Amino acid sequence: MAYGERGGSVVKQWIGAAFLGWAILVRGADPGPVATAAKKAGIHAYDPARMHAVVIGIDAYEHVPALRCAAGDARAVAEVLRRFYGFGSVRTLIDEQASRVGILRALDACMKLTEDDSLLIYYAGHGWMDPRTGSGYWIPVDARQGRKADYVSNARIVNEFFRRYRVRHLLVTSDSCFAGALLRGGEPQRAKGWKLPVGFGKRSRWVLTSGDLAPVPDGKPGGHSPFARRLLQYLKESERPVFGVQDLYVHIRDRAGGESIANPLQEAGHVPGGEFVFARLGTPLAVDALVPAVAAAPALQRPQLGKPWTVPGLDIGMMPIRRGAFIMGSPSGEPGRQIGESRRRVAFAKPFWMARHELTQQQFQLLTGMAAQMDERDRGKRLPVTGLSAQEAEWLCQELTKRERDARRLPAGYAYRLPTEVEWEYCCRAGTTTAFFSGEVSMTLLRFAWFERNSADVRLHEVGTKEANPWGLHDMHGNAWELCRVVEGGGGYVGRGGSSLSAAVACRSAFRGRILKKTQNNSRGFRLVLGPARRR
Repeated sequence: MAYGERGGSVVKQWIGAAFLGWAILVRGADPGPVATAAKKAGIHAYDPARMHAVVIGIDAYEHVPALRCAAGDARAVAEVLRRFYGFGSVRTLIDEQASRVGILRALDACMKLTEDDSLLIYYAGHGWMDPRTGSGYWIPVDARQGRKADYVSNARIVNEFFRRYRVRHLLVTSDSCFAGALLRGGEPQRAKGWKLPVGFGKRSRWVLTSGDLAPVPDGKPGGHSPFARRLLQYLKESERPVFGVQDLYVHIRDRAGGESIANPLQEAGHVPGGEFVFARLGTPLAVDALVPAVAAAPALQRPQLGKPWTVPGLDIGMMPIRRGAFIMGSPSGEPGRQIGESRRRVAFAKPFWMARHELTQQQFQLLTGMAAQMDERDRGKRLPVTGLSAQEAEWLCQELTKRERDARRLPAGYAYRLPTEVEWEYCCRAGTTTAFFSGEVSMTLLRFAWFERNSADVRLHEVGTKEANPWGLHDMHGNAWELCRVVEGGGGYVGRGGSSLSAAVACRSAFRGRILKKTQNNSRGFRLVLGPARRR
């Protein structure tokens, strides 16, 4: 859009909330007119139910200048795809729904589509280009100023998603500044004798953009951008009921008066001659035939004090922890005792919940839409997610809090966050006063913890495979170090509980190791707390 300067980032980001896009199903849509038109054009396998779209439009940016038309353009494109083309599903992310995580989760959800499907992705919003590398980025609704890492990298979506999609046809349409950074190449040409059946029969990966490596204009309030106006015009009014993406591109290029470009994305698996094909319905569907695919909302569920809670959709089990007091630290004669373990009484005025075990790689992917890095041999196992910095873990807690607050499932004044080390030790001890909740000597750990004596050099084990402590919490000793906040003194973070490679003394309830906020460790994970919100 008109906003965006090379290198001079004026965007703000915070990797956004969980995906809130919604699919639209067509009720009573008769694919007959579409199929008939496609068959007349020689395309017998065309099925509108196998056409899918993800449509993104952002006007109401949280920290950068707002746009005027992007959200309206996206809504109009979504409606045309539903009403005029009978797309089987159209997922929209408008304004606050189009956070970085929201966008990535929507793209990741398309991984389930098959070779019989076609996928159109439409983005309208701010764009940015790194002047040093020439790399382009989409800017999510909640992007922070000057944080390139907060944007959605074109290179990432090509490598992580477009190359891995199994769909027969993929068309990515980007109406943003510097959109040409997604694709560079010459004028597309159809081979002599090319016909629509040929194009539809070959796998294709196309990108259609509103401009090259420069800002592009926004439209007037209530209107459409020049690019979107020409796009919608052709989709609605083209004399051809069946056409390919190059026909659409020529119309936009010749009439928009801009620098629109279109080219195959060769590195994502495009087969020369393949094209995304549109087949229009004979009669547009009525607006009331478009029914949101949203089931009736169940009775609102919230955590109840004193009762276990499972975070909906993420399968994160939380155990209730009663308010109370305990003696933190270790006695002077405890083997392995270190400086910083002095004893003191700590009291809790409010109850809270603590996760039964460390956050798993599967739960991390469900929440963020991003796959955790793991060995192929470990796929499907319930292993702790590790390798995140404290900063990244804090972000994830904020995302979950925002997700649950939007769903109205948070008790007043509560938030999902990292445990403080005081909370962690209180829960680890679970009313005990010994070096381990299981007793004074390391042999008592064998039933309850993975540590150096029983791990056989295996770095991570599946969560919950050892017995829980008296409060129903697993893996408080061993398996993965657990990240905790320090709220006293100068603040910071510590690792608690030891790992599967740790000596028993490092797994003690009182053991603590200081870590830096931005450091990562492949033996360190974390578990969630739902407790009174804390000032940062």
